[in-house]
Amino acid sequence: MRRIAIGLPFLLAVALVPTAAHSQITATRAAPAASALAPPPSPEADQVRGWYRDYLGREVGPELSAWVELLRGGMSPIDVQATILGSDEFYYQKGRDPQTFVLETLQAVNWAEPTATELRRWTDRLNQLRGDRFALAREILLAGSQPQFPAGQVTDLGT
Repeated sequence: MRRIAIGLPFLLAVALVPTAAHSQITATRAAPAASALAPPPSPEADQVRGWYRDYLGREVGPELSAWVELLRGGMSPIDVQATILGSDEFYYQKGRDPQTFVLETLQAVNWAEPTATELRRWTDRLNQLRGDRFALAREILLAGSQPQFPAGQVTDLGT
């Protein structure tokens, strides 16, 4: 389980917490606060919403506030994406198989089918990383496989 602790008064931690059915990324709150439950619209919130839809196939829950604060506090968008892609929730959705995880991560990042060579290279890298899915997802993202545009932004790549 990967735990990211932050020092906000309304939020203790964002954690990957296993449930009976599967693991989800959840937020633990110290005290309810109306502003913490639904952050105002922002580019950061829109970005996180897009990543959840693209990577997990669902809408983000109450953990949205934590992600927004982490981004505003200096956590890189790459690290947020890698945390989502490396989560138990993503892994369990993809069949809990390392090679399938690599395939699905490459597809989620590149929006294309990887070659057999790419799949083998990244699967070998996951083995070298001793199964650290976060580290692998981060490396895939940093490899420049994905144009770094906010989720949902349409950009002309022909220019």
